[in-house]
Amino acid sequence: MSTIKSSSENLTLNADGAGNDIIFESNGAEKASLTDAGVFTATSFSGSGANLTSLPISSNGSWTPIIGGASSESGQSYDVQIGRYIKVGDMVAITCAVRATTIGTISGNLEIQGLPYTIASDSYGGGAKGYLVKLTTTASHDFIIRNQVNTTTCTIWECEYNGDTSTALTSSAVEDGSMIEFTTLYRSA
Repeated sequence: MSTIKSSSENLTLNADGAGNDIIFESNGAEKASLTDAGVFTATSFSGSGANLTSLPISSNGSWTPIIGGASSESGQSYDVQIGRYIKVGDMVAITCAVRATTIGTISGNLEIQGLPYTIASDSYGGGAKGYLVKLTTTASHDFIIRNQVNTTTCTIWECEYNGDTSTALTSSAVEDGSMIEFTTLYRSA
């Protein structure tokens, strides 16, 4: 049963029961909704100079990271595949933890695949590493994450500590038991 209560300080809208959403309407047309999961979506709003169309204020969930190659991959098996995201408007923040018990065959530059949203064509940048196990880089180098525009992938690069040279890593950088953890932020397409 749904209820509306008001007091001198609050207006309370209550939609009891699983799957019940609170819907905001004007002249019989839905303008916004709040799902039982706490996701607010403005389907139409204008006023005070603002104009929002289908803007999800916040959503979050999980995704399944895969260690792969820009050309192909096969034969991987995992014991850790944890991906989480939060999306506010068109900005997406992700975390990733992935460990391959069997690395299989990887061709091309090393990638983390399966991001929850496609990276926008103007969303260059990258992420911050968290933790690495069994990832081989050149001495005096570190690794960086680069967002790949118009895809759902990030590539893994190594860069010099004291220089400006960076190189995409390939399958030779990983082995059975390799684990990669990182976070990144990007704009979705």
